[in-house]
Amino acid sequence: MKLLLLPFLAATLLLSSCQSSEKNKENTEAASAENAENGAAEVVPQVVKSSAGENDKTQAFAVAYLDFQSALAKGDEAQSIATAAKLASVAPEELKEALMQASKNQASQGAIDSLRTLLPALTKSMETIVKGGSAKEGTYYKQFCPMAFNDKGAFWFSAAPEIRNPYFADAMLECGETKEAFEVKK
Repeated sequence: MKLLLLPFLAATLLLSSCQSSEKNKENTEAASAENAENGAAEVVPQVVKSSAGENDKTQAFAVAYLDFQSALAKGDEAQSIATAAKLASVAPEELKEALMQASKNQASQGAIDSLRTLLPALTKSMETIVKGGSAKEGTYYKQFCPMAFNDKGAFWFSAAPEIRNPYFADAMLECGETKEAFEVKK
């Protein structure tokens, strides 16, 4: 009889512990959601100090990137094309050709959509610049849209804490969240 009760007790304990951990997870998620709604979820900037010898081209890339990202968020195709051409002049070699090609497609339908596909690679370059402290002094926000690229998600950097989604512009301008903040100090 004792041998029959032992597996039953073990299964009961296992099920109750799974249910309580599931309840804890639900409670934690609910509290996190409530904190986010109340504005309690705050991203604390990481302070990054720059080295003495700063590269003007690197800073020019950071400024051009922010202009490009802002134009995409506005959904302004003409401005996006113009800022892409400007960005191409200071972008890493592997991205220059794609930017130049996209900025030449002014007459083609959906040029802004092809420009948006370049933003993740440009964001990786921007992240290297920000984390290395080579960007202009200020706070940079690494933001994320979970719905970009068929729900694969994608990041971008912004100089403003407010979400202005460059992947969907007017359709979902405020969709996304700030994942990290970096404060570049000189």
